[in-house]
Amino acid sequence: MKFLAVAITIILILLLNIYLFRGINGLIDKKKNKKLFQILFWVWTIPLPLLIIAVAVLPTEYFKGVSRSIILTYTIFDIIGKIILLLFFVLDDLIHFSSKKIKEKKGKQVYDESRKQFIKKTGIAISVLPVAGFSFGIVSGAHNYNWHKIKVSIPNLPDEFHGLRIGQISDLHSGSFSNFTAVKGGIDMFMSEKPDLVFFCGDIVNDQAWEIKAVFDIYKNVKAPLGVYSILGNHDYGDYSNWKSQSAKMKNFQGILDAHQNLGWDLLRNENRILKIGNDRLAVIGVENWGANMRFQKHGDLEKAKKGTEDVSTKLLLSHDPSHWDAQVIPEHPDIDLMFAGHTHGFQFGIETPLFRWSPAQYLYPQWAGLYKKGNQQLYVNRGFGFIGYPGRIGILPELTLIELVKG
Repeated sequence: MKFLAVAITIILILLLNIYLFRGINGLIDKKKNKKLFQILFWVWTIPLPLLIIAVAVLPTEYFKGVSRSIILTYTIFDIIGKIILLLFFVLDDLIHFSSKKIKEKKGKQVYDESRKQFIKKTGIAISVLPVAGFSFGIVSGAHNYNWHKIKVSIPNLPDEFHGLRIGQISDLHSGSFSNFTAVKGGIDMFMSEKPDLVFFCGDIVNDQAWEIKAVFDIYKNVKAPLGVYSILGNHDYGDYSNWKSQSAKMKNFQGILDAHQNLGWDLLRNENRILKIGNDRLAVIGVENWGANMRFQKHGDLEKAKKGTEDVSTKLLLSHDPSHWDAQVIPEHPDIDLMFAGHTHGFQFGIETPLFRWSPAQYLYPQWAGLYKKGNQQLYVNRGFGFIGYPGRIGILPELTLIELVKG
């Protein structure tokens, strides 16, 4: 069944490309230009069906990290541009067909041949725009780290924690990086604010522990006087790779746990830490991944994580997936003052202005970026430091967060 689907997909792709090839080729007058176009078109086109076959046949470990990003980027560029082009070419053919029928009936020419070329040439020009946009997002957006600095008021915040500065990063997705100089620059920016403590909200890798090796020395610089506290995201469990055995998967998972420890990060797995300044206390609670969407793991146990914090007035929660907030935190845990999440990446695509915000992420997550409040409870969703799949960002830039807690 799988190979039948692959075969049908390849046939459809080839038919699409033959149709477009004939349409574009007909617009080129000079023989020399025709030959150059024919070569470039098929050199660009042929890799896609070959990649589809390779992905269907080869194990997933052949397509990881940077290579996966390159494959996905090429696929996006090819398919989106050609679908836009297809719409214009089909429109042109429909107009041409209908005008031909009218001419047969009434003997009148209603479709000028110059208009036919105009529609197709317009389609070619417009089809280039998304390719240009995605290219710009790779070159300019992937490592254009953007500060979000806000004050969050907590009525019951202990006096000694007034003015506490929390640095938050999330979704590193280490295996996606190739420009390590830029990554170091982002981490240096983050540490330049000297936060009192740091929260890392999950997805240190795409799938596998080896991804951390190339960036370990960079992450080692993430330190804070009151500690660095981290949690696991949905990608940290290795569920998106095919493993030779369950023991191989568990060995990989242990490698990820060891990386947190070796970095000096305090990984919270359904547990908490009580921070003390003078006689005042504040609870930092961390849960494993818990997503309301059925395709994401529910390893988080908030009841277990909270044990021992009952008499602590202010509770901060680290939970990777923001859907956890509406599904469990709000209805069942009114004593959680502020939750920190990531996961959405803001879809790595959207528009953010002081007056208007939009991203496809909002159709999946009501809380997808920034600060949200319901009653006395608040949630902050980080837009992510790294990227996965598409190796860039358009409109929704990689985020460095600094939250100052104030008593109010």
